[in-house]
Amino acid sequence: MLGSILYALIHIACIAIPIAAALLLEDAKKILAAKEAKLGKTTKSSNEAPASAPASPRKVAAPGPDLSALEAELKKEIEEVEKLKASLKAKKADAETKLAELTAKEAEVGSKVADVESKEKALESREAELDSKEAELKELGSKLDERDAALAASGIDESTAPVSDDEAKPEEAEEEAEDDAAAEEEAERAKRKKMIDEELDLILKKALEELEDEDEFEPEAVEALKLAAAKITYLKKYYDVMRDEVIYFPSVAKCIINYTLMEEAEPHYFDEDDEFPADYSGALREVATGIIGEEDDDAPDEDYMAALAMDVAI
Repeated sequence: MLGSILYALIHIACIAIPIAAALLLEDAKKILAAKEAKLGKTTKSSNEAPASAPASPRKVAAPGPDLSALEAELKKEIEEVEKLKASLKAKKADAETKLAELTAKEAEVGSKVADVESKEKALESREAELDSKEAELKELGSKLDERDAALAASGIDESTAPVSDDEAKPEEAEEEAEDDAAAEEEAERAKRKKMIDEELDLILKKALEELEDEDEFEPEAVEALKLAAAKITYLKKYYDVMRDEVIYFPSVAKCIINYTLMEEAEPHYFDEDDEFPADYSGALREVATGIIGEEDDDAPDEDYMAALAMDVAI
């Protein structure tokens, strides 16, 4: 809703500013035309003045107009006209620049509004899914209540009542469910470790190429980075309904960009007083910046994902 209002305001501004600029240009043109008309009259007067002087040799001619004053006034008028033309041109250019800026902002706002609407639809889809599951749970609860009521009405002791095959071994079913959950967590841990190792190894390999005087990273630095990555990267997962995929975050590259990986690695690098090498940090950030720049711009924002994300098994 807010995005739509902002988009409408930007659109109105894009219409209003060109109109205001057109009115301003029209006023400036009128002033320029008036100046040119006045300049034309002054020029005509200066050209006709000598012809109107009496030609009779027997009469003393009246003093003619002061040509130097007319020339000075004419020059001043010309300068004013040129200034107006320059001012008009500058205002026109400024109006065109502002119009271009507003057009760009309108496009940017339109893109953001579309993104917000897309996320709102995804959220609505997720809410509908949760509502559906909640309805299923309520229905199951109602069935259990009806069963308990029927048992109470018949006077049958629930502990001795016959049970279905699904209810025959609840403890075994519970243990099986726990085993499945443990297996899923173990698989997720293995997947997370593989993601961290592969991304960190790739970044280290490319970063070494940035270090001209180094043949390899210090083993202590590599070990410190691995310990830090295992502690702070890929801690959350978010299901993107638009792409039908699970996104794990934050990545190793993101943690390098915001310095959290090096800060976390520093306590593990030799003694606590030893700082993580600055040249290592610079090379790592150079590579990470390139990786982030190649990522899909349409990917969901991490702040948005964090609100709906789940913890990853570590």
